[in-house]
Amino acid sequence: MQRYMAVNARCKYIYSESNGIEEPYDLANDLHELRNPAAARGEKDVSRRLRREIVRWRAENGDLTALDGDNLRRTAFHVEAECHFRAGALGRPWY
Repeated sequence: MQRYMAVNARCKYIYSESNGIEEPYDLANDLHELRNPAAARGEKDVSRRLRREIVRWRAENGDLTALDGDNLRRTAFHVEAECHFRAGALGRPWY
């Protein structure tokens, strides 16, 4: 799973390629990054701006594998396909 990050004086933005999960944080009001206000209107503008900054930097530096056109690449992540778990592997009954 690839993750990309951009930070400015006030905000931190993390993008996970797996299912396109975004994590914007307001570092001025949430220094320990406990709240992910991704749905807040103001945060969407910040997320969009920092996401564009990641795309610009990747394109300028020739790292096109992270891009899907003018946006960051998004891949589907399926837990069932990625994790192989056998019931009882831990020596306990699986309910």
